[in-house]
Amino acid sequence: MNLNPCQEIMIDVTNYCNLSCPLCPNSDIRKKTNITPKQISFDKFKAFVDTLKTFPDLFVFGNKCEPLLNNAVFDMVKYVNSKSSCRTVMFTNFNLADKFKIEDIFSSEIEHFIIGLDGIDQISYAEYRTGGNFDRVINAIKKIQTYKKTHNLQFPILSIMFIVFKHNEHLREKAKIFFESLDVHVDFKRTDLYDGYENWLPEKFTKNIIINEKESEQTSSFCILPWRKATIDVDGNVFPCCADEALEFKFGNIFEKSFDKIWEGKELNNLRLFLRNEIKNIKVPCINCPVYKNNGYTDVANI
Repeated sequence: MNLNPCQEIMIDVTNYCNLSCPLCPNSDIRKKTNITPKQISFDKFKAFVDTLKTFPDLFVFGNKCEPLLNNAVFDMVKYVNSKSSCRTVMFTNFNLADKFKIEDIFSSEIEHFIIGLDGIDQISYAEYRTGGNFDRVINAIKKIQTYKKTHNLQFPILSIMFIVFKHNEHLREKAKIFFESLDVHVDFKRTDLYDGYENWLPEKFTKNIIINEKESEQTSSFCILPWRKATIDVDGNVFPCCADEALEFKFGNIFEKSFDKIWEGKELNNLRLFLRNEIKNIKVPCINCPVYKNNGYTDVANI
């Protein structure tokens, strides 16, 4: 199989979060499972990066956990940027941004923060972002924007990912005006359909929502992710995507084998062959994935 290099690596450098959102994509957080906190050390991360023969176009920090809980995260970003010209992006709730020196944030040369923020004040924000502090996040955003303006800098770009729920859908226009006043783009998204989503679904905002999907037998359907993206957890396990259903399908470990060998390995290639209808009768994670079935995948390269 002719295979291009991986275009996007998404990595969790911790396994936990400082918030407790009801529909968190991290199933352990969502189900309030006891989590023993873990972090990837800078040395282990550096060793992984040093094995990469080809760098992806996009290197994303943060998937199902909060990257700013790892004190070395901007050292990691800086190291990736020192080794390549790939874009570095961070998904974060941004509550902890103020614990880092602003000079360290800018010297890392991170290109883009995508901030989960679903309200225009503490009440509307904390309804879903349990444990979050709206003013703390806004103050951190203002500090970054002021530093950029003072030093005539373009990066990092700040974007808001505003998940639309029943309690905040009426705030969309106010949110757009508010964030534009901070020179921050806001992107309105729907929630993923995890257990309990019915209590949160908005009444009018239906972007990409498909419910009552009929069960279907396991037959292949095209998905580009195994050709383009790899997701890595705090233990170094590599998955074909970020959906819960993929967690049973570990295709290798970056601390045991080079990423390039995993990317080109038999296990991932079998998944690709299945999605191209070239082989059948293998167990794959895709068919029961709510993100895949409901067209909810966010292409962060195009945000």
